[in-house]
Amino acid sequence: MLRKIFSFMTLALIVSASAQGQAKRFSYGTDCSLLANLSHAELVATVHPLNAENFERFCVARGVYSCADYTALLDGLGELEDNGDMGCRYTPVSH
Repeated sequence: MLRKIFSFMTLALIVSASAQGQAKRFSYGTDCSLLANLSHAELVATVHPLNAENFERFCVARGVYSCADYTALLDGLGELEDNGDMGCRYTPVSH
């Protein structure tokens, strides 16, 4: 139940921002560069362990960029690596 509520809250943030006419927002499986459009709070919600089912195909690196090139956009919360399926896997920081 908590997972559904948290996922709904994350989705609501994304939809709300889109409805306000802001730049295209990040969602799982989209262009990794869209991570730059997230606030820190939105980024924390996006990489929360309750969303782990989305971590294998977290985003897609475009053009000449590799997944690792986008790791800086995660603000120290983890890293991106090639998932072997033309996408990027999110790996949380180990504490």
